[in-house]
Amino acid sequence: MAPGMIAETNLDLSSKRPADLPAFHLVRSKGALQIKSEPAGAQFSLRSEDGQVTREGVTPQSIVDLPTGKYSLMAHRGDWWMQDEVEVQRGETTNKSFAFVSAITNVTSEPSGAEIFVDAKSRGRTPLRLDLPSRPHELLAHLDGWPDEQQRIDVDAQRENTAHFVFANGSVKITSAPGGATVTANGKEFGQTPLVIEEVKPGNAAYELRLAGYKATSVSGKVEPQQQTFLAARLEKSAGPASEQPFTNSLGMKFVPLSNVHMSAWETRVQDYQAFCRATGRRYEPADFPQTATHPVVKVNWFDAMAFCKWLTDKEREENLIEDQQAYRLPTDLEWSVAVGLVNESGATPQARDGKIKNEFPWGKQWPPPNGAGNYSAASGQRRGATMPVGSFNPNSLGLYDLGGNVWEWCGDTYKGDSIVTGRDWGVLRGGSWATSNRLEMQSSYRNVIDRNDRDVIYGFRCVLATQPEKNTDN
Repeated sequence: MAPGMIAETNLDLSSKRPADLPAFHLVRSKGALQIKSEPAGAQFSLRSEDGQVTREGVTPQSIVDLPTGKYSLMAHRGDWWMQDEVEVQRGETTNKSFAFVSAITNVTSEPSGAEIFVDAKSRGRTPLRLDLPSRPHELLAHLDGWPDEQQRIDVDAQRENTAHFVFANGSVKITSAPGGATVTANGKEFGQTPLVIEEVKPGNAAYELRLAGYKATSVSGKVEPQQQTFLAARLEKSAGPASEQPFTNSLGMKFVPLSNVHMSAWETRVQDYQAFCRATGRRYEPADFPQTATHPVVKVNWFDAMAFCKWLTDKEREENLIEDQQAYRLPTDLEWSVAVGLVNESGATPQARDGKIKNEFPWGKQWPPPNGAGNYSAASGQRRGATMPVGSFNPNSLGLYDLGGNVWEWCGDTYKGDSIVTGRDWGVLRGGSWATSNRLEMQSSYRNVIDRNDRDVIYGFRCVLATQPEKNTDN
């Protein structure tokens, strides 16, 4: 029999005749339920155990004539849900109240500025003063560069609640063999090994170690909060050129020291340029006369020469043959002058210096050119000639060959000293060629002014290897 259902009847069993029992009609007893909430206005739903009775509404509400029995009662405000079990008794009023109250919660972090998520919803950045429902909450703090931090707090309406997140740093200890290597990361210099770097954000960290005479080396590891990460490296001696010492590069090009750079002892050869063309797919245009692998390459414009220097730089950096701050390039007009022995030229541009020093030639002051002065048309008495293998004549006192004759050599500058490096502009070539016979053009100070896009069988180039200035990372 269902709760609260009572039925009675009287029977006379004195008669010997069978009793005719009346049918029982059971009626479920009823009570009442008073539902309240703080504050009022909560949505509620009511459901009996057997599922036969359901009610919905908004608090406060009194439900009368409610069949007796056990019910499941659920109430909510916004995303805050509460659930309870209630029992309705016969002829009685059952009271149920839900307290939807909140309390102030102060959320801070060290460092400040962490984004705070409460129950997976962003609520702003620390420091925060939040009005949170008085119940358990999941808090997550996110700060770029650190792992997320989590806390579970039970907000108490009787007090002001607090949550504090600490994003702890770690440290890194770096050593090298040999010591004294400069440690950098993202363009910032930290000091020399052995070195301890404090206050490093947790996560992956990488540093570059540089020491003169050794290959640049990287070290990396994972930094943990409140722990010290140890990184170490054994440095390999650099295969690149030592200062003031000649060297031979990966293509067999010989270089000699010149002021602050190393200059190729001879002009770039056919075999050197063909290696570049094979590696890059660039078209090689042969000369109009027979050449061997050791002749100077011709029919190259200024842009071809620049592209060769960039390719050679990238190639030898990747092969750890030169340092990352070293690069091949064309010689400047002034570097070429130093190579040929003009150390006292005046003038701020190639144009201003052009032809100013008279009667100085790559071989000296003598005129006409002596035998063995170089591959010139005038020197050989030929009206038509061709290139010769590089180094066919004696070098100058610096160990440089063919600064006079064989091919005109591109310099890096524009004739007017403009800084533009693209488009059409007047370039500078130095040194004369196999076709040169004019005394004026043979002078060491003479500049041949040519459009940098032009190619000819008398134009070639030589390279220098230079250390590039450090880039300014403050801007």
